[in-house]
Amino acid sequence: MGARGRGGVGLRGVLTLAVAVAALLGASAGSAGAQQPSRVRIAVAFDTIGFSLPRLAHELGLFKKEGLEPEMPFAERVRALKGARIGTSSPGSYLNLSVRFILEDHGIHPDRDATIVPFGGSREMMAALERGRVDAMAQGSPVPEMIEARGIGRVLFHFNESPFVRETYGSSLVTTKGVTRAQPELVVRFMRAMVGTFRYVHDDFEGTMRIMAKLFPGFPPAVLRASLTNILQVIPRDPAIPESGLKSNMDFLIREGALTKPLPYSEVYTEEFLRKAR
Repeated sequence: MGARGRGGVGLRGVLTLAVAVAALLGASAGSAGAQQPSRVRIAVAFDTIGFSLPRLAHELGLFKKEGLEPEMPFAERVRALKGARIGTSSPGSYLNLSVRFILEDHGIHPDRDATIVPFGGSREMMAALERGRVDAMAQGSPVPEMIEARGIGRVLFHFNESPFVRETYGSSLVTTKGVTRAQPELVVRFMRAMVGTFRYVHDDFEGTMRIMAKLFPGFPPAVLRASLTNILQVIPRDPAIPESGLKSNMDFLIREGALTKPLPYSEVYTEEFLRKAR
């Protein structure tokens, strides 16, 4: 189950891509043991990166000084980052790699022509932008909305504007064939809960707002409301992963060096439990 052409959803994901990648490559989460990729099943995937979230926010003073406008061509806005200090998540993370790939695709070497500054969390990153320690930062909702609301910066571009990143998936729920065979009903119940969650955020805006308020204490209601409005544009009601979407993730992993060739769609993904959970 997945959200096609989207990513970085502010409603926190269950497993990050790091876990999904570990499973795809055969490393059992929390274990030093290894498994064959053929034993892996992606049961559900969501929180993709290429939607309106995450976004890259540019420090407001520089945004104005450089004469930038959101209506400018995407390539022109990306090239404005040449020489910039850009805050992202930890090295090797999906967000960090996506920023690097977007820069590379526009002729900017991420190590020679810019400075990628890793941070442990979004609040630390936002504080660095406000204090001038970085010129730009990449993060998902509700952080970009908070940055604009506080007048710290302005969104420079959305990640879904990148043709390469657009179709990739940022998070997924992964298990093994062994689990699906031993506890199929448990997997179906879990999937049913996930399907219900996707539908709930569409059907009950105010209820979802209350959940977000608990997840992000201290964020003003107006910021969370704007964030949820953005998120709802990219969360599907029935997020099944098409073969083309999984191929995009394989291409991402090959480019990153984690894979040497694509894995067969039928070996790493199944909708068997999603169909039963609908």
